[in-house]
Amino acid sequence: MKRIAVVEDEVYMREELCDMLQKDGYLVEAITEFEDAARLLAALRPDLVILDLNLPEISGFQICQELKNKTAIPVLVLTSRDQVKDELQAFQLGADEYLTKPCRKDRLLARVSNILKRYEGRTNLIAVSYTHLRAHETDSYLVCRLLLEKKKSNRISIFRILLNKTV
Repeated sequence: MKRIAVVEDEVYMREELCDMLQKDGYLVEAITEFEDAARLLAALRPDLVILDLNLPEISGFQICQELKNKTAIPVLVLTSRDQVKDELQAFQLGADEYLTKPCRKDRLLARVSNILKRYEGRTNLIAVSYTHLRAHETDSYLVCRLLLEKKKSNRISIFRILLNKTV
Protein backbone atom coordinates (compact mmCIF):
# COMPACT_ATOMS: atom_id res chain seq x y z
CA MET A 1 0.00 0.00 0.00
CA LYS A 2 1.40 3.41 -0.99
CA ARG A 3 2.12 5.98 1.72
CA ILE A 4 1.32 9.65 1.20
CA ALA A 5 2.36 12.49 3.50
CA VAL A 6 0.12 15.55 3.60
CA VAL A 7 1.72 18.88 4.60
CA GLU A 8 -1.20 21.27 5.10
CA ASP A 9 -1.79 23.81 7.87
CA GLU A 10 -5.54 24.30 7.43
CA VAL A 11 -7.09 21.65 9.68
CA TYR A 12 -10.29 21.17 7.66
CA MET A 13 -8.39 20.86 4.36
CA ARG A 14 -5.85 18.47 5.90
CA GLU A 15 -8.58 16.24 7.31
CA GLU A 16 -10.48 16.22 4.02
CA LEU A 17 -7.33 15.32 2.07
CA CYS A 18 -6.38 12.56 4.50
CA ASP A 19 -9.90 11.13 4.50
CA MET A 20 -10.17 11.21 0.69
CA LEU A 21 -6.78 9.53 0.22
CA GLN A 22 -7.50 6.86 2.84
CA LYS A 23 -10.83 6.06 1.17
CA ASP A 24 -8.92 5.64 -2.09
CA GLY A 25 -6.67 3.02 -0.46
CA TYR A 26 -3.58 4.99 0.58
CA LEU A 27 -1.83 5.07 3.95
CA VAL A 28 -1.74 8.73 4.95
CA GLU A 29 0.52 10.65 7.34
CA ALA A 30 -0.40 14.22 8.28
CA ILE A 31 2.59 16.47 8.91
CA THR A 32 1.75 19.31 11.30
CA GLU A 33 5.24 20.38 12.40
CA PHE A 34 6.21 22.60 9.49
CA GLU A 35 9.49 24.10 10.64
CA ASP A 36 11.17 20.67 10.56
CA ALA A 37 8.97 19.15 7.84
CA ALA A 38 11.74 18.39 5.32
CA ARG A 39 13.70 16.37 7.88
CA LEU A 40 10.56 14.57 9.05
CA LEU A 41 9.58 13.73 5.48
CA ALA A 42 13.07 12.49 4.61
CA ALA A 43 12.95 10.18 7.64
CA LEU A 44 9.39 9.05 6.92
CA ARG A 45 10.18 8.25 3.25
CA PRO A 46 6.61 8.35 1.92
CA ASP A 47 5.87 7.42 -1.69
CA LEU A 48 4.47 10.92 -2.29
CA VAL A 49 4.24 14.28 -0.51
CA ILE A 50 1.26 16.58 -1.01
CA LEU A 51 2.55 20.03 -0.04
CA ASP A 52 0.83 23.35 0.58
CA LEU A 53 2.97 26.43 -0.07
CA ASN A 54 1.33 28.83 2.39
CA LEU A 55 2.46 27.46 5.73
CA PRO A 56 3.22 29.17 9.04
CA GLU A 57 6.86 29.38 10.17
CA ILE A 58 8.31 28.20 6.84
CA SER A 59 7.45 28.41 3.18
CA GLY A 60 6.34 25.33 1.27
CA PHE A 61 8.89 26.39 -1.35
CA GLN A 62 11.67 25.96 1.21
CA ILE A 63 10.34 22.55 2.30
CA CYS A 64 10.19 21.43 -1.34
CA GLN A 65 13.74 22.59 -2.01
CA GLU A 66 15.17 20.99 1.15
CA LEU A 67 13.33 17.73 0.50
CA LYS A 68 14.40 17.53 -3.15
CA ASN A 69 18.02 18.29 -2.19
CA LYS A 70 18.00 15.28 0.16
CA THR A 71 15.68 12.77 -1.50
CA ALA A 72 13.94 11.74 -4.69
CA ILE A 73 10.50 11.65 -3.05
CA PRO A 74 7.91 13.04 -5.48
CA VAL A 75 6.13 16.24 -4.46
CA LEU A 76 2.67 17.34 -5.55
CA VAL A 77 2.08 20.98 -4.68
CA LEU A 78 -1.54 21.72 -3.77
CA THR A 79 -1.97 25.41 -3.06
CA SER A 80 -4.23 28.43 -3.36
CA ARG A 81 -1.43 30.28 -5.19
CA ASP A 82 -2.60 30.54 -8.78
CA GLN A 83 0.13 32.73 -10.24
CA VAL A 84 2.30 31.26 -12.99
CA LYS A 85 5.45 32.56 -11.27
CA ASP A 86 4.62 30.43 -8.19
CA GLU A 87 4.03 27.37 -10.32
CA LEU A 88 7.30 27.88 -12.20
CA GLN A 89 9.20 28.41 -8.96
CA ALA A 90 7.78 25.17 -7.54
CA PHE A 91 8.85 23.27 -10.66
CA GLN A 92 12.32 24.85 -10.54
CA LEU A 93 12.66 23.60 -6.96
CA GLY A 94 11.77 20.07 -8.03
CA ALA A 95 8.00 19.75 -7.61
CA ASP A 96 6.58 16.99 -9.78
CA GLU A 97 3.06 18.37 -10.09
CA TYR A 98 1.20 21.60 -9.26
CA LEU A 99 -2.52 21.96 -8.58
CA THR A 100 -4.45 24.96 -7.32
CA LYS A 101 -7.19 24.95 -4.70
CA PRO A 102 -10.02 24.40 -4.96
CA CYS A 103 -9.35 21.20 -6.85
CA ARG A 104 -11.74 18.52 -7.99
CA LYS A 105 -11.33 15.25 -6.11
CA ASP A 106 -11.06 13.17 -9.29
CA ARG A 107 -8.37 15.46 -10.72
CA LEU A 108 -6.29 15.26 -7.55
CA LEU A 109 -6.61 11.48 -7.32
CA ALA A 110 -5.68 11.13 -11.00
CA ARG A 111 -2.53 13.23 -10.48
CA VAL A 112 -1.62 11.26 -7.36
CA SER A 113 -2.03 7.99 -9.24
CA ASN A 114 -0.02 9.29 -12.20
CA ILE A 115 2.91 10.41 -10.04
CA LEU A 116 2.96 7.12 -8.15
CA LYS A 117 3.02 5.18 -11.43
CA ARG A 118 5.92 7.30 -12.73
CA TYR A 119 7.92 6.63 -9.56
CA GLU A 120 6.99 2.97 -9.15
CA GLY A 121 10.08 0.82 -8.70
CA ARG A 122 12.27 3.84 -7.92
CA THR A 123 12.19 3.49 -4.14
CA ASN A 124 15.96 3.34 -3.82
CA LEU A 125 16.70 6.43 -5.86
CA ILE A 126 18.96 8.96 -4.23
CA ALA A 127 18.96 12.60 -5.23
CA VAL A 128 22.66 13.32 -5.78
CA SER A 129 24.64 16.37 -6.48
CA TYR A 130 28.03 15.56 -7.85
CA THR A 131 31.16 17.59 -8.37
CA HIS A 132 33.01 15.27 -10.67
CA LEU A 133 32.15 12.39 -12.95
CA ARG A 134 34.66 9.92 -14.32
CA ALA A 135 33.63 7.08 -16.55
CA HIS A 136 35.24 4.26 -18.50
CA GLU A 137 33.64 1.61 -20.62
CA THR A 138 34.24 -2.05 -19.83
CA ASP A 139 32.51 -4.70 -21.90
CA SER A 140 28.82 -3.83 -22.04
CA TYR A 141 28.89 -1.74 -18.90
CA LEU A 142 29.69 1.86 -18.25
CA VAL A 143 31.12 2.20 -14.78
CA CYS A 144 30.56 5.65 -13.34
CA ARG A 145 32.14 6.96 -10.19
CA LEU A 146 30.15 9.74 -8.64
CA LEU A 147 31.73 11.75 -5.91
CA LEU A 148 28.70 12.62 -3.83
CA GLU A 149 28.56 15.73 -1.74
CA LYS A 150 27.05 15.08 1.63
CA LYS A 151 26.92 17.50 4.53
CA LYS A 152 28.93 15.29 6.87
CA SER A 153 31.04 13.16 4.55
CA ASN A 154 31.97 12.50 0.96
CA ARG A 155 31.08 9.10 -0.34
CA ILE A 156 31.94 7.37 -3.58
CA SER A 157 29.24 5.30 -5.22
CA ILE A 158 29.71 3.15 -8.26
CA PHE A 159 26.80 2.72 -10.62
CA ARG A 160 26.76 0.24 -13.46
CA ILE A 161 24.62 1.26 -16.38
CA LEU A 162 23.91 -1.35 -18.99
CA LEU A 163 24.59 0.17 -22.39
CA ASN A 164 22.42 -0.53 -25.35
CA LYS A 165 24.92 -1.66 -28.03
CA THR A 166 22.73 -0.34 -30.84
CA VAL A 167 22.90 3.27 -29.67
